[in-house]
Amino acid sequence: MKKVLIGLTALTMATSVMAAGRTVVETRVGGSFAGAYKTESDSAWDKKTSGIGYEVAVEGMQEVSDNFFLGLGVAYQNHAKSKNALTDTKIEKAQIFKSVPVYLTAKYQFDLGLEFVPFVKANLGYSFNLKGDKLMGEKQKMENGLYYAVGAGVDYNNFVMDLSYQVNQGKVDSVIGKLKADHSRVTLGLGYRFDL
Repeated sequence: MKKVLIGLTALTMATSVMAAGRTVVETRVGGSFAGAYKTESDSAWDKKTSGIGYEVAVEGMQEVSDNFFLGLGVAYQNHAKSKNALTDTKIEKAQIFKSVPVYLTAKYQFDLGLEFVPFVKANLGYSFNLKGDKLMGEKQKMENGLYYAVGAGVDYNNFVMDLSYQVNQGKVDSVIGKLKADHSRVTLGLGYRFDL
């Protein structure tokens, strides 16, 4: 998996160097809802989430052909808490993990001659997963995994708004073994684009 991501990164960078289009940096904050944890049947937490998660992201992109951008991104993602999790000796809300994904991003704008420019985008990368709250009486070790997202949105002048479906894959290395802890959710993002 790492070799594939390294290869894609090298391809993206080589394409960007050869491209003559616009170079942009997008910064974005987002709030996540409708989240769920994909878990094992014997895990110590509930699949449903409580509250919202949030994220902060920065993406650098190069226009490689008309209205088509490729680039790299990094984000800090503070995932929503599981509705019911075994922490020390009781069941309560608890955060399973946080993530810092590093990813390739692709974005296509539909030039319709309007002030609002609709777009679609996709991300693919590697999720570095960080410990969340205590589970089963102790801080758990986290394993990293794949990160991907698909979404759509609109650009207005230099402002960006998008809605995306995101997944961070990972495993909790717990006292009862390795348990799958993939986190999926819908994220509403608001950002600003800097034209370089």
